[in-house]
Amino acid sequence: MATDTQVLVVGAGPVGLFMAAELNRHGVSCRIVDKNDGPTHDSRAVAVQARTLEILESVGLADEFVQAGNISHAKAAYTSDHKLIKYLTFDELDSAFPFILQLPQSQTERLLARYLARLGTEVERRVELVAFEQREDGVRATLRLPDGGQETVD
Repeated sequence: MATDTQVLVVGAGPVGLFMAAELNRHGVSCRIVDKNDGPTHDSRAVAVQARTLEILESVGLADEFVQAGNISHAKAAYTSDHKLIKYLTFDELDSAFPFILQLPQSQTERLLARYLARLGTEVERRVELVAFEQREDGVRATLRLPDGGQETVD
C-alpha cells in the first residue's frame, strides 16, 4: 500500500525538526520519520549560535530556548598543557542575542519536537528509510515500520 505526502523529512535532528516545522507553518503537508526511539542522548552540538537564536525568535521560540540553556558571554581555548590559545567575547555581536547559548543537542531536539507537535505534526519514531527511487513525478520511499512491516510513500 502506498501513501501520499508532499514532503517526507527523514531524520529528527535539529535540522529535520525545524524543516518539518517550517513546512508545516507554511501549509506544506509533511511527515517526519526517525529510526531512533527518541531524541539523541549524546550531543553533536553543545551550543546555539546568535544567528540561530534570531531565526528561532522569528517563530517565537528564542525565549523558550534561552530559558532552557546557559548564556555564555565569553569562551577560552587552551592547549593540552593549559596555555591560552584564544579568549573570545561575544558581547559585541551585532545581534539581539550577543552571546552563545550552551544547550545540549538532546534538549534542542526536545524543544523543537514539542514545537512541531504544537503545529500538529508528531515525529514518527523507530521508522527507518530503507530505500528511495527518483521518479518523474517525485520520489518513492520505502519505510521500515516499528513492527517490521514496510510502507511505500509517494
